[in-house]
Amino acid sequence: MKEIFNNIINVAQQQIYDASNDEIYSELFETKLVNSFKVNPPEINLNNIEFEIGEETIGFVNAPDGVAFSPGEKMEYAMFTLLIEGDKGIFNRITENFTWTNSFYVGGHNLYYKEIPGVKLTGNKDLIMQIRDRALLQVKAIRNTLTSFKKSAELFNNEQLVEIIARAIEREKAIRSTSHKLTPA
Repeated sequence: MKEIFNNIINVAQQQIYDASNDEIYSELFETKLVNSFKVNPPEINLNNIEFEIGEETIGFVNAPDGVAFSPGEKMEYAMFTLLIEGDKGIFNRITENFTWTNSFYVGGHNLYYKEIPGVKLTGNKDLIMQIRDRALLQVKAIRNTLTSFKKSAELFNNEQLVEIIARAIEREKAIRSTSHKLTPA
């Protein structure tokens, strides 16, 4: 997580260094920078979980573990789709050490949990609820990581980022003021 914040600080400092004198001495420059570099922590939206039952042709590549099948056989699957909100790049970095599988994966701005139980799903509410519980257990592990990151991001946004940008702007003003005095007219 620290690497994410350090990268943001480096980019912000470079932007301060590259800024014009008008920008550096503008009263709104610091606020503009702080707002543009605030971390938007990713979250998984549990309020809008999409669920579908579909049918898939099973082969050796997508065969579920522990389920007997014949290649080409069609089996029902349960798919839960959850929206990832916030910065997707940060989400990928935070979860890069998480174990992704063919049944639990990220695609675009969505988190997917797909299970092929090997038995008929349609009308089997108990089995659907069991699959949902397994999906939520996987999601919970990621949400715990995201919650921890969110606390760090709030501290970074509200304290560290503001302080670092203010100091960098003041340092750049001092450098420019000194170099202006040293440069003969």
